[in-house]
Amino acid sequence: VYTNSAKFRMSGGTLSENAAVYGGGVYIRNGCMFVMIDGEISNNMATGNGGGVNLYSSSTNVFEMYGGTISGNTANKDGGGVGVTNGQFTMSGGTISENGANGNGDGVYVGGIFNIQKSGTVNGVYLPDGKNITVTETLNDDTAVTGIIPETPKKNLLVVDLAAVQTNYLSWFKLDESVENFALKYQQAKPRSLVLTPTHTVTFEANGGTPVPDTRTVNHGDTVSEPDDPTKDGH
Repeated sequence: VYTNSAKFRMSGGTLSENAAVYGGGVYIRNGCMFVMIDGEISNNMATGNGGGVNLYSSSTNVFEMYGGTISGNTANKDGGGVGVTNGQFTMSGGTISENGANGNGDGVYVGGIFNIQKSGTVNGVYLPDGKNITVTETLNDDTAVTGIIPETPKKNLLVVDLAAVQTNYLSWFKLDESVENFALKYQQAKPRSLVLTPTHTVTFEANGGTPVPDTRTVNHGDTVSEPDDPTKDGH
C-alpha cells in the first residue's frame, strides 16, 4: 500500500508477501496518516527501510497502531517491522515481533517520534542518538518493550544517547498491574534492563493508639520501613 497525501485505515485483513524499496507492506509519505485497528502485516520485504511499514520524507507523517500484528517482515536497512524514518508512531496496542533488519531495529527503528500508551508488545526497538520513547498514558500490565536503553534514564522519558554505546544491549520494561504512578529502577547488569515499577502509598492504622502520621511510598515488591511505635493506655 502506497499512501501519498492521503489517509489509510486498516481494520482487518492481511497484507502479506509484498516487496518494495521502502515499506514492504505500507509506505507512508508526504504528511499521510495510517491507522491500524486490527489485521496482519506479515512476511513483507523492503530493500531499504521498513519491512512492514515505513514513514518517510515528512515530519507530519502519522502511524497509529491500536491492535493487530506486524511480524515476519524484513528490511535490508533499518526497521524490520516499522521504520520511522520521519514522522510520529503512536502505539496503543498490538504486537510487533519476529521481524528482522540487516541494519538497526529488528522491530522498530525510531528516526522520528515514538509514543507508547495503554498497551502493546514490541521486540527490538532502536533509538538513534537523541531520540526517545515517550510514555504518554498509564500502561497496562501487558505492555513490554525491548530495545536499546540509556546510561542515565529519566522518569517518564527514555532518552538514548548512543555516542558511548557500541553494543545493542537489551532493555525491558513491564508493569505488574495497571497503575497511575511508577518509578524507574535501573539495573546495570548485562543485558541492562529498565523496569517501570508501580509505586504504592502506605498508611498505618494504630487501632486506638497514638496516631502514626507517617505515610510511605514504596515500590511494588519492596518492603516498607517501620514507623515509630504508637502507644495506647493499658497496653
